[in-house]
Amino acid sequence: MKDPLLSLLRLRKQAMDDARRMVAESLDAHHVAQHRLHLAEENLERETRAASALDAGDGAVEAFARWLHIGQAEITRCRDTEREAGGAVDRARAALGLARAAVEVVERLIASRAEAEARQAIRREQAQIDELRRRAL
Repeated sequence: MKDPLLSLLRLRKQAMDDARRMVAESLDAHHVAQHRLHLAEENLERETRAASALDAGDGAVEAFARWLHIGQAEITRCRDTEREAGGAVDRARAALGLARAAVEVVERLIASRAEAEARQAIRREQAQIDELRRRAL
């Protein structure tokens, strides 16, 4: 007969493994988002320096003025994505914490049951010893 607590423990451990994968995946996505934000900010800085250079002509300044709203919009998108990815990391970590707690609860139930069974076995043995003593008297 299958032990329901052991089956539950297997399921809880699988959920914990899934939660670990989600943390890893969300961390990867967050790092990618941070990298893209960094690149967009560097791009804006580079374009600003190029347009601000003393040898930059009117064409470079005009091109920068036309491009600026595109660059700023990209930074805004990257910041939003990075913020969302950070939230996903937080949610995945919280889910992992809950999954770990669920595993611990089942492990404690199993340990508690084992202790109760051991105490019951000791009581049975003591009862047998007591019965043997009574018979011997």
